[in-house]
Amino acid sequence: MAKKCSNTNDIYANVEFCTGEVTMPGMRPYFFFIRRENITTWPTLPMNSAESLEKNPVYEGDFVLAADKKWKKVDLIPNESEPKSERTGAYGSYHFNNSATLVIPGIGPKQTGLINELLNDDVVMLLPQRDGRFRVFGNKDFKLDVNPSQNWGKATTDSNNTTLEITDENKSASPFYNGKIEADDGDYNGETGDLIVAKASTGTGS
Repeated sequence: MAKKCSNTNDIYANVEFCTGEVTMPGMRPYFFFIRRENITTWPTLPMNSAESLEKNPVYEGDFVLAADKKWKKVDLIPNESEPKSERTGAYGSYHFNNSATLVIPGIGPKQTGLINELLNDDVVMLLPQRDGRFRVFGNKDFKLDVNPSQNWGKATTDSNNTTLEITDENKSASPFYNGKIEADDGDYNGETGDLIVAKASTGTGS
């Protein structure tokens, strides 16, 4: 008789794909990040305690930030960045190695200052799929590893960019985040990528 474990739920369901359905590869050309210390409350990742398969990898609730802190946005070169998830560990402790190559245009002082700060810092990143749904890199258990580099190029036709190789060990393949993203230009919807509350302009105009 097969052993029944009381600490695991059977939430398996059919995973179907309809003819004509389109799922676009890649990610949108930007991401958000924040220092881990500026997150005061984490949303909850249900995993096997979820009531359905599709809710298993989706954080419940919002990231709550320290007073006056916001997610910072970094623009990327379109179609150059690539996130992925792979199994790592040994039997009994299998988990995921979530990684991404993020390619930022330019090697100027701002880009260089960014990688100088990220090199030894501890941050959490939100990366949007092509459909706008955000995935989380960084978690409570492991530090997000950031390996930056810059390519100056040689000829005028070469690339000239700053690259971040990020690695995140997690029990889940990069989890989804449907909550609010409080950024400098307003609040974004983590499920759609839409700007839902724009920051009021403080300019006086001409």
